Amino acid sequence: MSIQTATKCVYVEMLADSMTFKCVKAAKIAIDLTGILLIWFESRLKKKTSKMFHPNAAVIINFIRIVLMVNCMAYILINAYDLYRVLIPVTSPCDRLANIQIIIVLRLITVIANVTNVASFQMIAIERIICTMFVLKYENSSRPMFVLAMLLLLSSTYAGLACFAIFYHFGPMSSSILSGAKTSYNTKSYLITTISVVIGTIIVAVLFIVIRVWNARIARRFRAGTVNYYNQQFILSMKFQLKETVKIMDCFIPIAFGFGFLYVLSNGLIVVVNYLLKTPEAFVTYAWLSEAIFFQTLTAHVFAIVRMYKAGAFSKVSSTSAQYHDAAETTEAYYQRQNNWFALEGPKHSKNGSRSSSFLNKPPGSASTSALASTHPEDMALISVKWRRVLKTFGWVGAVSALVILGFTYSGHDEQELVSINDDIPPQPITSTSKPIEIESNPSRFLSKIDENLQKLDGFSTVNCEACFNNDTKAINTASKWVYPDLRNSSIWNDIENANYTQCEALKSAFVFPDKPFSVEEAEYPLAYGALVHKNIDQVTYMLSALYHPQNVYAFSVDGKASDEFKRRMNILGDCLPNVYIMHQSKVKWGGYEIVRAVFNNLKLLASLKHNWKYFQYLSGVDIPLKTNLEMVRIFKQLNNTFNGEIAQIQRSRINKKNPPPVPLFKSSLSATFPRAGANKLIASEKVRQLIEYLKLTFCPDESMWGTIFGNPKAIPIPGSFDGTKLLHARLAEINKKSNVSPYPPTLQPGEVFQPTQYYISRFQLWMYGGNRVCYGKSVSSSCVFGVGNLPQLITRAELVAHKMYLEIQPATFFCMLRRHWARAVDVEQQSTFRADAYSKLAQVEAAAGVPANKLRFYYSDHSF
Repeated sequence: MSIQTATKCVYVEMLADSMTFKCVKAAKIAIDLTGILLIWFESRLKKKTSKMFHPNAAVIINFIRIVLMVNCMAYILINAYDLYRVLIPVTSPCDRLANIQIIIVLRLITVIANVTNVASFQMIAIERIICTMFVLKYENSSRPMFVLAMLLLLSSTYAGLACFAIFYHFGPMSSSILSGAKTSYNTKSYLITTISVVIGTIIVAVLFIVIRVWNARIARRFRAGTVNYYNQQFILSMKFQLKETVKIMDCFIPIAFGFGFLYVLSNGLIVVVNYLLKTPEAFVTYAWLSEAIFFQTLTAHVFAIVRMYKAGAFSKVSSTSAQYHDAAETTEAYYQRQNNWFALEGPKHSKNGSRSSSFLNKPPGSASTSALASTHPEDMALISVKWRRVLKTFGWVGAVSALVILGFTYSGHDEQELVSINDDIPPQPITSTSKPIEIESNPSRFLSKIDENLQKLDGFSTVNCEACFNNDTKAINTASKWVYPDLRNSSIWNDIENANYTQCEALKSAFVFPDKPFSVEEAEYPLAYGALVHKNIDQVTYMLSALYHPQNVYAFSVDGKASDEFKRRMNILGDCLPNVYIMHQSKVKWGGYEIVRAVFNNLKLLASLKHNWKYFQYLSGVDIPLKTNLEMVRIFKQLNNTFNGEIAQIQRSRINKKNPPPVPLFKSSLSATFPRAGANKLIASEKVRQLIEYLKLTFCPDESMWGTIFGNPKAIPIPGSFDGTKLLHARLAEINKKSNVSPYPPTLQPGEVFQPTQYYISRFQLWMYGGNRVCYGKSVSSSCVFGVGNLPQLITRAELVAHKMYLEIQPATFFCMLRRHWARAVDVEQQSTFRADAYSKLAQVEAAAGVPANKLRFYYSDHSF
């Protein structure tokens, strides 16, 4: 499962719970509607404003109007779709994720509209440069259809490049939290668009300055009165062009600068947000700011307001000279009007000293200056857009878009569906009765693959694992000296990353990941695992491989302080394995609250999955399983929906004395197991949320989370819970009577390979204080990192996993356990005889069955204290 999918399933619910976010979405819809109304009102002034400009410029103006209205309408649909998703009742948080097909349709419209704005402004600059510098006669420059064709060509080119850059990263099965937000994938593409806007704005500004200077120079030359008629004609045509350009620039300079400012503001905020806000608790803020693309929709307001202001100013200044008509104006009439208007600003005296109402001296045989334009047909008239038809078209587009959204909304998602975290109803079976369960026919092939991969490890051929399990001193000494070759630089993962488009195939070639269950029993009883990891991708992948089965589900929280390489490679695991979820967390500090947040988010994700997992187990990234998947299934069945974890007294020094806890606190290990029903209730419990909030005030809160949550059944009624106070008193009473330590239960029955020696079986960890304990590896923080000499002990333990093993400390321990794990797992016949009856006698299981606390037994060996 992709990294985005895993994290979004949790975060989208945060937005659904945020009233501020909903209000922001509603406000955006209202503002976009205002933009459409402003442009519509501005367009109603076209009878006056359209005659302000040359026909070429009028085409571009009408084009921009249409584009801005489409842009606003698209963003209305985007915000309405987002608002709809966070308001509707759903059966799962992930049901609120945006459908990829809808996203593509909506973003396609907005991307095209935004880049078309860029093309429009650049086209204005290009058209003015060409007309002013290369077209000698004003009347020959009216080519609106050609301008429109060039505008469409430029816009299509920009739109094609932008769409490719932005949608290149879209996965065919992906989904999103926000429909229109920028992401780390497409920010660069939007920045390119912004740079184009800025460059276009600079070009328009420079052109405006040049034209102003040029216009003043030509006016001074003409007023000198030293040119003949033909030079006057040339200068007049040039003067008309310059006058048009001045008018256009005077209107579009503030619009262009407004567009540029809004684009820069939009993308600038995204860059800042993506750089600064990396933590999950800042996600809602990130969500609001990541929608800073909203500023780009304000371009419609800028355009309409500036146009209306300039139209009013123009009307006041030129009302005595400019004539406006309801019908389209011909080129001849337009030329004559400009001549009349321009004459008012020309020289007051002709060459002979007499006053002249015309700017041009008449040549011999000419009747009027209007003859200059008499040869031009009326098909060069100013194009007037029929706005009623445009609005009618918008209505049809809106209706079709609404139908498309409704269709995609109610169409089935191809992704794995999720259930509500508040759902108390037992989930449906993972398989349908109409489709038989497909079982792996040849599990032994995986052992061969394991042996093949282990032999590729440089020097591992010198390690004799079987001899080490049999406590052979010589073999143990040899194996303990072996060094893992890829400790600093993983050649395995280098090859996987270098595989590019075949990374998933390379991953499944280097590690064992079965694609079918080994038995029907395992398929019908899937498990869930969670872990917080931060380093050594090889060990994490090998651990996942040992635990992996396709019917199970796995969630990894990645510590924020992990290297970029580690994060990138964890993402590949999530991308290639459909039942593996990757969540990125903030930086975790030992003893800090960040661990609780990471674990809680991890469980929240798993509990929300519409996946029929039965039991949850929390792991560390340095664990190794001591039981096969089938053995774990049968052990969990014997636990009978009870919680298994440590229960001990909490140190008073860890509690904030000024703020009493909402419930009695108990100390426990972070590694624990509990049923799905307990996970569902836990996530939905308001009391648990209060407890989690209180744990922020304590030291090392992760060691008081599980025991406290499940040890207070009256305050926090959760399936699988127990009376922590009674159980703790009974346990301490047994410890105080060391002479009365319970003997081992009766002799093991056939098929009972393991016999628990203590009540806590979620994890075997060897603490190096008290008792006769030997660590053959290395003691780290008073906890044993197992060495090869511990292998004979490890294979007899009844716990589910062993903690801890480091690849830098006698790594043969880890790989020998890995190889033995697979050898036992693929022996289907032997596995079928496994019995876990002894686990039903654990203290928590018997307490749930009604056995009095003074009758419970917690230990069967003094080495367990």
